[in-house]
Amino acid sequence: MRFVSNAHEWHSSIRTDTLVLLIAYKSGLTLWTIESNGIANELFSIREHNLSSVCLLIINSCQDDPYLSHRPLFAFAKSAGPPSIQIRSLKNDQQSIKIINLPGIGPQSEPLWIESNKSVLICATHTFIIGYDIIKFDEKFFISNCFSSIPYTLSTRWLAFVDYRLYLIHQSSGGINGTISEQNVSYTGAMLNAAKSLSKSVVKIGESVLGYGNTNLQSNSTNINENQQLSSSPSSSILTTTNNNNTNNTNSTRHRHVSGKDETQPGIVTIIDTVKLFGSSIHDERQNWIIAHFQAHTEPIGHLQFNPTGHLLVTCDNSGHYFNILEIQASPYRCTRTYIKHLYTLFRGDTDCRGKY
Repeated sequence: MRFVSNAHEWHSSIRTDTLVLLIAYKSGLTLWTIESNGIANELFSIREHNLSSVCLLIINSCQDDPYLSHRPLFAFAKSAGPPSIQIRSLKNDQQSIKIINLPGIGPQSEPLWIESNKSVLICATHTFIIGYDIIKFDEKFFISNCFSSIPYTLSTRWLAFVDYRLYLIHQSSGGINGTISEQNVSYTGAMLNAAKSLSKSVVKIGESVLGYGNTNLQSNSTNINENQQLSSSPSSSILTTTNNNNTNNTNSTRHRHVSGKDETQPGIVTIIDTVKLFGSSIHDERQNWIIAHFQAHTEPIGHLQFNPTGHLLVTCDNSGHYFNILEIQASPYRCTRTYIKHLYTLFRGDTDCRGKY
């Protein structure tokens, strides 16, 4: 359920002072217009099962629009069946004019949320974010290197999402440092953190004690087996030792590879220009579609939201403790010259919550 902005640009019968309410159910959706005198009228409704998200498609006038005679259009995604997005027309008895098949199969490619502005249609799944041209519905970009596909937020031109890690070559000025969260720690929060750390320490001590005990038993049995093998066939013990050394080297190499620079880092936000972006390589040094790249939280991010103009960004951590308001002072040259001004931090408390639009 949400109010639709700029709905008068979507349908000619809707006035500028009319509120438009979109209500989506699991079994269908309805669009209501609420006049200034309080009278509500149902504009249209459809019945479709297993709906996951719906949005209206508003575009600027274009001469090369192949679906000009079918507009106004709306899009919806379903949580059952092959992962896809259906484009339907309000005219011609709400017939389906295009079905966009999402890449991949299985529940990981299930569409979770779709949203659009006047240039792009955005779809987020469990593993990636994909953008389509709003006029011809061709694939425009594909984002797979994100920390999580949701949350994300879309303004009139910019898209903000939670990135995989911080790339120093694209890092903007400003943002949030680690000392801000430490300034607002209450007594209750300090006690909860102390209790959590104490419980983790007790668990680690217990695991280490049990682990050492099992290790000693295994080492004793291993020594007995090795002595028997030495007495029977010395050549086999040499082969066993060589294989163990190779296994240890492989494990150590894998460990070094995992703990390298490609580890995920929570709290990183990237803002891109949906008009300029194309392809799947987001962090390309030769392109200028990244508007800003910065750290917004020290913990995983749970919610993002632009203001109507797109120059203010509200962020919330996953536990709902800290809300940050950031001003995006974008540079027309490079994202490294963009300045992220931290305006305000709301410390809500130590109890967990979930922020939603």
